[in-house]
Amino acid sequence: MGALVQSPFSCGTHIPTNDIAQDDWPAVKSLWFAVQDAEPGARAALLDDPAVDPGVRRHVERLLAASESVGDRFETPAISGLGGQYLPPENTAPSLIGRRLGPYDVVRRIGQGGMGAVYEAVRADHAFDQRVAIKTIWRGADSTVLLQRFRSERQILAGLQHPNIAALVDGGATEEGTPWLAMEYVDGVPIDEYCDIQSLGLPARLDLFRQVCAAVNFAHRNFVVHRDLKPTNVLVTTDGTVKLLDFGVAKLMDDPRGEGTLTSAGLSPFTASYAAPEQVTGAAISTATDVYSLGALLSMLVAGEPPLDSAAMSPGELMDAIRDRPALAPSEIVARVATRDEGHGLVLARARGFQNAARLARALEGELDAITLMALRKEPERRYAGADALADDVRRYLRRDRVHARPDTLGYRLRSLVRRQRPLALASAAGLLVLVVSIGTVTWQQRMRANEQVRAEQRLREVRTLVSALVNDANDQLADIPGATQARANLVRTALRALDRASVDAPRDSTLLRELAMAYSRVGDVLGNPTQANLGDLNGAASAYVKAIGIAEGLMQHYPNDPNSAWTLALVYEKAADVEAPVGQLPQALAHQRASLALFRNISAADTLRYGAIRAVGISA
Repeated sequence: MGALVQSPFSCGTHIPTNDIAQDDWPAVKSLWFAVQDAEPGARAALLDDPAVDPGVRRHVERLLAASESVGDRFETPAISGLGGQYLPPENTAPSLIGRRLGPYDVVRRIGQGGMGAVYEAVRADHAFDQRVAIKTIWRGADSTVLLQRFRSERQILAGLQHPNIAALVDGGATEEGTPWLAMEYVDGVPIDEYCDIQSLGLPARLDLFRQVCAAVNFAHRNFVVHRDLKPTNVLVTTDGTVKLLDFGVAKLMDDPRGEGTLTSAGLSPFTASYAAPEQVTGAAISTATDVYSLGALLSMLVAGEPPLDSAAMSPGELMDAIRDRPALAPSEIVARVATRDEGHGLVLARARGFQNAARLARALEGELDAITLMALRKEPERRYAGADALADDVRRYLRRDRVHARPDTLGYRLRSLVRRQRPLALASAAGLLVLVVSIGTVTWQQRMRANEQVRAEQRLREVRTLVSALVNDANDQLADIPGATQARANLVRTALRALDRASVDAPRDSTLLRELAMAYSRVGDVLGNPTQANLGDLNGAASAYVKAIGIAEGLMQHYPNDPNSAWTLALVYEKAADVEAPVGQLPQALAHQRASLALFRNISAADTLRYGAIRAVGISA
């Protein structure tokens, strides 16, 4: 059973909450959880805080009193995410092991959660072999609301027959009148664990994710919103089949009671790291809520962590983060992981088929970042229209087609062309680049009447995007093909010539100039930076870094107070020193290294940390 985020009064005893206005719920929840987290002696100070609305305080005090009045029936809640799971004490938890329910003999308990337990059972008459998972609620937790939820789950499952959804097999009640459900027994593991155990690459992980989307889309077409999508509710069997579980907190979209009845008693069902903002604010729940959770699940599968790290936050901070904090892109998550623990970053990359975190981050940049972030938008109406639309964009990515989450610019179309034409890139990568740049030149000539500044900026952006596609994507793909060294060299040098032409009329815009400097820097890395895999051309690398330094020094002259300018110049100084020392230019290498360190000392702690995260994975900001 999936863990539920529950309010303190979701333990089976009815506590009237109808007088709490919808707008007050976020403040009531935030104060409640802060009080629960505080030491007993500090609780009064939280309640007496002048900033606390008197009405909110009254609601929380009433809920505290009500919670204490039923506290002898349940263990003290273990706060997890935004709330706790209320379980009977282990020595008083009812056990069904050894009992017969309908045609099934209960064999063992395989899980438990806030509502009850799940058991493995086998068919008693042995007419044929059948294993089922029997789900039941705790005795004493069978309030009207929870019984309604249990019956709602049975109704929902009865209408959801899909190969990727665990099916309802049977149902009934114990001799004591406690309801139970018999469901398809899924012999599998959570989807994230399965992917890591099997060391699945990104394409295989995305294929499994599309199965999840298919199950969720089927539920949506049957007017069901799951509301608690997370890895533990998505199992994968040994043959690679996805099974979606736990519709215990699902909502029927066409049931006017589905939301109000379950939440009026404080049952706020979600798991914090995968929860959409509307689940925290109390806004309307819709299929877009599941799309958000799918985005968080996608982040977990490709980057190793959900976009929100709930473990280090207090409940109040967590609610604020879910509601307001922009989600981290998967590539940024990999950067954060690699900075925090280089060894873990390497394990993360290797489990996905990459040599290091740098390559994994570059693979996630662009399309996969855009797809994930579109699903994770704070505004429901700006997310994908449905799980099927999200799955379609993933399919387009796997087919190397343009994805809808990315703006349809010339540079992006060219980048997609390179991704689709890998064999062509191997055979004539340099020729392809010349052809593309020529086409771009014709396009730019057709825009001669446009404003010169705007035209130059657009040209630089498109060339920078094109060079990034060829130097990063195509170079990485060619690196995996034996005998492709010469093609890689031709590709990078042709990209360098394209950069030279673009820099001639580059506008004095700090962002664009910084991108140009970083593009030269990346070319230098590929040509000969000894700190990473390269083509062995130290002189070519040094030449590229000199051009990057020229642009970066110009940036510092025009924008001396911009920390990004200092950061860029410090980085290219350091890279230049990397190649100058091996060729005997020790005085120049030492001068560049000292200049780099001096610049970094003047950068704020926040920017230094940002530099460390970016440098750890070898990508530019």
